[in-house]
Amino acid sequence: MAIHSTKNKMNNKINANKFYWTISAVFLVVLLFLAFAYTFITLEGSEKFYLETRQKLYKDVAAQVLEEVHPFTNAEVNVEGMKKIMAHHMKVNPSAEVYLLDTNGKVLMYDAKPNEIKTPVVHTSYIKEFIAAKGELFIIGDNPKGYCSKTREAIFSAAPVYQNNQLRGYVYVILAGLGYNDYSEFIYNSFFVQVGIESFIITLVFSLVIGLLVIWYLTKNLRVISEEVNHFAEGDFSTRIQLNSKGELSKLASTINEMADTISKNIEQIRSVEKLRKELVANVSHDLRTPIAVVRGYVETLLMKEQNLSEEEKAKYIHAILASTQKLEKLVSDLFELTRLESDQISLHKEVINFSELVNAQKQKFDLLAQQKKINFSVKANDCVYVVVDVAMMDRVLQNLIDNAIKYTPEQGNVAVKVELIEAEKVRFSVSDSGIGIADDQLAFVFDRYKKVDGNENTSGQGLGLAIVKRVLDLHKVVVHLVSEKGKGSTFSFELPIEKN
Repeated sequence: MAIHSTKNKMNNKINANKFYWTISAVFLVVLLFLAFAYTFITLEGSEKFYLETRQKLYKDVAAQVLEEVHPFTNAEVNVEGMKKIMAHHMKVNPSAEVYLLDTNGKVLMYDAKPNEIKTPVVHTSYIKEFIAAKGELFIIGDNPKGYCSKTREAIFSAAPVYQNNQLRGYVYVILAGLGYNDYSEFIYNSFFVQVGIESFIITLVFSLVIGLLVIWYLTKNLRVISEEVNHFAEGDFSTRIQLNSKGELSKLASTINEMADTISKNIEQIRSVEKLRKELVANVSHDLRTPIAVVRGYVETLLMKEQNLSEEEKAKYIHAILASTQKLEKLVSDLFELTRLESDQISLHKEVINFSELVNAQKQKFDLLAQQKKINFSVKANDCVYVVVDVAMMDRVLQNLIDNAIKYTPEQGNVAVKVELIEAEKVRFSVSDSGIGIADDQLAFVFDRYKKVDGNENTSGQGLGLAIVKRVLDLHKVVVHLVSEKGKGSTFSFELPIEKN
């Protein structure tokens, strides 16, 4: 048993550790994704910042070209002048590329080999937007030498070319040409390898260590809750969750503890009820066996000694058999009636009756029984009182209470039934006896169907009649009261509201 318990504890700890490492693995994946995203966004942002800064610094380069030379002479392109300017700017700034465009963006002149131009027409919409913003906006334009999606775009400077107040074209200067792109790509890759990866690893390790510590701290209480819940699930119903911290997890632990208290209480009740059920079965079995044994004994006697028995003896045996079968019938009837009442499927059929008449009718039923036991039996119900009850069920209540009083009252004893007006709107029914009484420690079990109250050894039966009384009065929303003293007798009573005409 100890080995099994130790094994369960080890499994609980393993499960708790799995929970921690599962969350840690998920955190690591998320952290890797964020680290990659952060590095990528940082590098892309750095490059964009550099290009935007470069474009704003050199936004007037195209206008400066126009100050040095006019691209057109009369109606023709000033080829010599433009060549000198292009050569000059290429020497001063090798990454710059100067183009002369017409009004539609067609490349008229450039300082490059013919096969280097991949896009002979530049979109003028970017140029017009740049000129309108006076170079203050970050705008990417077309690169005539671009041969792939990455090199087809570049930062630029542009200026309009007028002749005789008429727009003739544009000076278009690429500020970061293919040479610059190739070099910047090399620098970019080098930066990524040397700086990006280093910062990525440092950030990842630092974040991972901090994250694991934070997760460990946050899941510490969850692991405690998980372990205690597992202990409870394995049958240790006394275990409860003890947390030193406050917050949502503390509320969760309190809720689980309350649930555990309720479950433990229900389990104890179920065990108690099951124990009482077993006692009931045992007691009922005993009560059933006694009359059955009597019936069987007398029947066997009649069969074996039929010729030798007198008529008087036969009659005596038959009466004994009849009495035993009546006991059996009553016990079975009480069990059936109580089961039916406790099924919550019974509806009351209430009607207005004279309660005193219903009580007085009991005197005729029990006079003979009281005389046989030499008991002084009296009924006092003189007032005409009307109540609303289920007549059949209330008649059963009265019968059971009076029968119970007579059963537990010895010879020469007294049983008194009374109906009294206690208030203008209530009537009290009571039945008192001078019988054996009930001990104080037994009063709580009087109306319990599963418990047989200790009493006179000469009495028999499970006391199911009182359980039926309690259930019927509960259905009428009426409380039954009991006052009893061991050796001096008992008084059962209940009150009903009067129905006014």
